[in-house]
Amino acid sequence: MNKFVFSAIIFPTEDDMSAASSDNDTTEGRTFVPQYDLCTCRPYGSCQADNLWSIVDIRIVTPPLGSECEPGLVQCCYTGSDCGISTILPVDDPPPRSGQSEFGEFPWQILLIALPANEYVGSGALISPIHVLTVAHRVTPFLNSLSTATSATSLAVRAGDWDVRSDRESHAAQQQLVARIQVRPGYESATLRNDIAIVTLARPFILGPHLQPVCLPGPSSCFDNSLCWVSGWGKDAFGPAGNYQAIQKKVDVTVLDAEECDRRLRTTRLGPAFSLDRTTFMCAGGVDSKDACSGDGGSPLVCRGVDGRWTLAGLVAWGIGCAQEGVPGVYVNVANSLSWIQSNLHPPPFNRR
Repeated sequence: MNKFVFSAIIFPTEDDMSAASSDNDTTEGRTFVPQYDLCTCRPYGSCQADNLWSIVDIRIVTPPLGSECEPGLVQCCYTGSDCGISTILPVDDPPPRSGQSEFGEFPWQILLIALPANEYVGSGALISPIHVLTVAHRVTPFLNSLSTATSATSLAVRAGDWDVRSDRESHAAQQQLVARIQVRPGYESATLRNDIAIVTLARPFILGPHLQPVCLPGPSSCFDNSLCWVSGWGKDAFGPAGNYQAIQKKVDVTVLDAEECDRRLRTTRLGPAFSLDRTTFMCAGGVDSKDACSGDGGSPLVCRGVDGRWTLAGLVAWGIGCAQEGVPGVYVNVANSLSWIQSNLHPPPFNRR
């Protein structure tokens, strides 16, 4: 499963976009991402009518210094009180086919886009209005471009999309530039050890039913033997026969324990002495025709709890071929990086006006 190739899928530009499973309890606790009073100034009544955003009445609440709104606008502030909520939303015909997700089913999944060519780079998971988790090997080529103001290439994040070739969704996708990339210390490009990164946006997304953060796992979360789901726009087969998908696809995979994971991977060209680095990785799948594939790097592996909320268990990392019987795919184990993630969710580098 070669997930390291930069794929040249051309997406619509921003000007082309419209305006503006299992019920197993797979977690031992759930982690909510700490927030920083993420506020935006918007017309009165335009805040989402849910518990993710709430209106801060600036007439009776003293706003943070530098965050005052212009006349006629009020502050809408993200409370950080919810995550992992999936809502199926309508789309124009034709309806999704077998193997395709429903619009809004995985509202935390994002696309990484290289500008100005609008080329697809990879995927990731939204964990707050301004933070995305992805695999390091997809974003390290952009580290220099973010630190060089004259660079011709930049990175953007698109969220709330489903069919990347059309705008037939009932809610419009959003796109924001990347302001910062933090790669976990100890990342090794050769072995993909510590293959995880935090992407911070230049401005926050406006949340809606099609655009929601996923829950992070608890520090002691174990997903072994859980039936989970992976989604994305990557290829439907390995090699030249595979085609990238315009409509987000999905597949269910079972998370394997460490012993079973090693046993199956040793039957491949990795050899009988291979041992997966459990400090970084986990594996799932191994059923014929069910797998992530080329271009799915960074895509979220999510597991649903008994309360119906979805938790981010892993991120697509690498594999041997795609969707072969008995050969699981390998994912970054998010729980193992939880302490690093939580300690590096810094406030966004912009004026929260």
